[in-house]
Amino acid sequence: MWYLNSVVYPCYLVDSFLTKDECLAITNEYSDKVEESKVVGNIINKKIRKSDNFWIPVDETTEWLYRKLTDGITFVNKKNFNFDLFGFHSIQFTKYEGKGSKYGRHSDTSGPGIQNRKLSISILLNDPSEYEGGDLILYEGARPIKSEMKLGTLVAFPSYMTHEVTPIIKGTRYTLVTWVEGPPFR
Repeated sequence: MWYLNSVVYPCYLVDSFLTKDECLAITNEYSDKVEESKVVGNIINKKIRKSDNFWIPVDETTEWLYRKLTDGITFVNKKNFNFDLFGFHSIQFTKYEGKGSKYGRHSDTSGPGIQNRKLSISILLNDPSEYEGGDLILYEGARPIKSEMKLGTLVAFPSYMTHEVTPIIKGTRYTLVTWVEGPPFR
């Protein structure tokens, strides 16, 4: 069973959500399948985002991951957010490689094809000692909150929170991300 480690409300961490072996298997499977990330449709804006990603399909080889993520989201939501939710997007494998890879300040609630995102999820797939920079920073108002992630850690936060991945100084950072939708907030 996972345990919850609250950083600062409303961001929550679940340590060891994925095992080291699971993280390694995911990274080995998808790190060579990535393509340059897009922002706002098919336009690449490297001032905002410089990373590569791959959308993990739902099939017999990934069913375990989708099931585990569904269970994790349900757990975190019941314990902390109690949002009305009805489903999540496909899982995005993201690779931040080399100096300057980043995702500037943004929220996950607007953009093409985005409807009623309520909960954002990020899972770190490699040890932070393998890269410098690449911190997930969440903003509660103007106050930055550094997410203290370890290999396999899941972090969940409301999709309306402004956040960023700071530029990589050296090395490569691998993550899984997804977003959970629900009816509009009241």
